Amino acid sequence: MILVLNLNASGKPLAEGIDARPDFIKPNQEELAALLGHPVETAEDALQAARTLSRRGVRLVCVSLGAAGSIACEADACYRVRVPKIDCKNPVGSGDSFVAGAATALARGEDTQSILRLAAACGTANALEAESGFVRPDAVRALLPQIEITPITI
Repeated sequence: MILVLNLNASGKPLAEGIDARPDFIKPNQEELAALLGHPVETAEDALQAARTLSRRGVRLVCVSLGAAGSIACEADACYRVRVPKIDCKNPVGSGDSFVAGAATALARGEDTQSILRLAAACGTANALEAESGFVRPDAVRALLPQIEITPITI
């Protein structure tokens, strides 16, 4: 049995939870800015923030950039994750769907790029639906090969 410690929080709970060195966190830019005490406005800002939290012992830090995808860092590598352009019906719940995809892949013991690919596909699939928090498995399967993951040289 694999235990995955996934921290889905903001504010003080996020700050305190990072000390537990979770396997995965996915703050957005606003949550990171509040946590770190400075603006996180660009992808470069997100990269620096993710690297900072990764160095504090979080196994995989993903910073959501909305429709622009995400930035992810682990101990020795960082990635830019891009999602395809879609006809967005409702983005509410996409972050939670991203987290659910990541937690599933982590529990399966998948490699980092597979974790990021499934997470991004689940988050994007949610936005295709009018109903919040609804993800169709066939949509996830169709999106998986469209997720672009590029290593970032650090």
